[in-house]
Amino acid sequence: MPGEIAQVGLFALGPVVASHVTTLTEVGYLAAALQVVAMLGVAMNPIGVVLLPSFAERHAEDPEALRRQVAVLAALALHLALFSAIQLQVFAATGLEIWLGPDFADAGDLARVTLLAAGPFVFYLAMRSSLDAIAVRYYNTRSNIAGLSTFAVIAIA
Repeated sequence: MPGEIAQVGLFALGPVVASHVTTLTEVGYLAAALQVVAMLGVAMNPIGVVLLPSFAERHAEDPEALRRQVAVLAALALHLALFSAIQLQVFAATGLEIWLGPDFADAGDLARVTLLAAGPFVFYLAMRSSLDAIAVRYYNTRSNIAGLSTFAVIAIA
């Protein structure tokens, strides 16, 4: 649970920090792009919910079969990540303008930069259930907290 809170903090604190160094219009563009990344998270979350119990059970029964399944999942996640990243780069400006209206017509450039993280984020979301299924330690939680801590240190500096 603390890892999920840290992940929410990473999404929420970006616009807060940006509001201190740029215009509110740019902050709105950043928030819109972050919402697109958050929507990808909502779309990918069911993968983990469905696969986590299955992976834990498979790990107990046949770890080698699980390894093969995770390799297939990794290939699928990589394809999803590449596809979504490319599509978002191509259609960022148009998509935001259709979704939020003509006031966001200039949001495309900032959105493209922000959405560079969409591919790795999709890959992470698809693969985190495989790590959670077999790990006793909280790797994803530590990673999210480390990311939030790093962000906070850089933002304060």
